[in-house]
Amino acid sequence: METDLLDQQTRYMEAIQDFCLMDDTFMQVVFADKDCVQLLVDTIFQKHIEIAFFQSQYNLKNLHGRSLIVDILVQTTDGRRINIEVQRNKDGAHPRRAAFHESLIDADVSRPKDKWQEMSDVTVVFICDCDVLGCGEAIYHIHSRCDETGQYVEDGMEKIYVNGKRQDDTDLGRLMHDFYCTKAEDMYYEVLREEVRYFKEEKGGQQAMCEIMDR
Repeated sequence: METDLLDQQTRYMEAIQDFCLMDDTFMQVVFADKDCVQLLVDTIFQKHIEIAFFQSQYNLKNLHGRSLIVDILVQTTDGRRINIEVQRNKDGAHPRRAAFHESLIDADVSRPKDKWQEMSDVTVVFICDCDVLGCGEAIYHIHSRCDETGQYVEDGMEKIYVNGKRQDDTDLGRLMHDFYCTKAEDMYYEVLREEVRYFKEEKGGQQAMCEIMDR
């Protein structure tokens, strides 16, 4: 029994050293830190976003169908909801999935007497292990437009795809580089570097990771 526990602990420690931020298990612990979430949001949107509330592994229940546990859900001080997802699988980042996330977030935060024009804006961000749209861009912003006029339709919905393979010398490119690092010392951003170092190298962080892996 004791040997089995030691073997399991050894396997856990090896797995922890192989983790990067593209791995869901590791992402959820690192981005439980507000400073890390702030860096992530500010870099993706290329401006400072005031965060009122955030939660990793947020549960969106659907009593009549499929529910979701989203990676990160942010509420900004102006009421916008931002859902950030990491996806290694191209199929998991399908635009229909992004639309489903938007619909459940709307259902979760809206109330019967809310006026339609006052509903919260929702942005769903997928950080992908590939170029999902295949056009070579580092980031894609998708909004609703009228076919006949090309006019932008203000429906409060936005989808953003981040191409994790574009790791050029920009703020976003350096962030994507950090998402693939397995060693803290290889990372550009200090706030991420320190969180990753804690969970990979310090006893308290390693223990927290082992408990999550047990669950």
